[in-house]
Amino acid sequence: MKNIILFIHLISLTSLFSQNVEMVFSKDIFISEDLSGTIKLFDNGVPTFTPFDKEITDNHFNEIKSQFISDTMKIFSEYWSNSRIYPYKNIDLSVMKDTLTFHFNSDNFYCTPTSHLYSAFGPRRGRQHKGIDTDLNTGDTLRSVFDGKVRYAEYVSGFGNLVIVRHFNGLETYYAHQSKIIVKINEMVKAGDVLGLGGETGNALGPHLHFEIRYMDNAFNPEKVIDLKNRCLKINELILTKEDFAWKKQWRESKYHKVKSGDTLGHISTKYNTSIKKILKINKSLKSSSILQIGQKIRVR
Repeated sequence: MKNIILFIHLISLTSLFSQNVEMVFSKDIFISEDLSGTIKLFDNGVPTFTPFDKEITDNHFNEIKSQFISDTMKIFSEYWSNSRIYPYKNIDLSVMKDTLTFHFNSDNFYCTPTSHLYSAFGPRRGRQHKGIDTDLNTGDTLRSVFDGKVRYAEYVSGFGNLVIVRHFNGLETYYAHQSKIIVKINEMVKAGDVLGLGGETGNALGPHLHFEIRYMDNAFNPEKVIDLKNRCLKINELILTKEDFAWKKQWRESKYHKVKSGDTLGHISTKYNTSIKKILKINKSLKSSSILQIGQKIRVR
């Protein structure tokens, strides 16, 4: 190592006096945080060494440290799957007894592309909308909201092109309907790093970003954390209780439709955002050819 350092110091002091020499070799080297830069060799046999700016060197070695940390942290190994969207095996936080606390750093945050809220978290067309939809144009750049590691990055029915990033505090963020995915699975990302491009793949009526925040596969309202209007974090500490996941209990409960004049299975399935096949499956005495009676109760969920 001492010989390498001496060699680099010697060539860094060497100047090129001829204006006609041409560079024949160039290589960036990262030896240590104090000794990294570009070595160049010219056709007159004279080498030079140009040290990197401190910012470049720090970024390189910090990335190595982050990758090492991510490879050894349980949060990036337990329940980690690149093929399953929901890897936590049906954990239900709507019945938890404890509270959950998460911390955020406002310096490591990037807001979604636009402040226009297209559709909020909550009930929508007879089912739970598990995230928020923000307006954008096809091709708009989508970036990671927080630092983390890409767990999932591929096309899936409904979500379209979907990227899921797990963060150091255990939360996961979902970025759906992308026209193109740019990142790869298991890639480390910083807040603001590009994940893909906006689009309308999957079940999307026009281009928009469907964005979710989940913990152990349980979605909660992203607007508890993000102030879309002012494009900033609302809080530095998030506390979640079972009430933040109470929507799961609501939608677990059975729901029935009382048949009215003119109702058909097609009309009913559309109203409750389900399918005729699902309705027939949970109503054993009902067939596709059945004649519906006014006042008849049909289970739709």
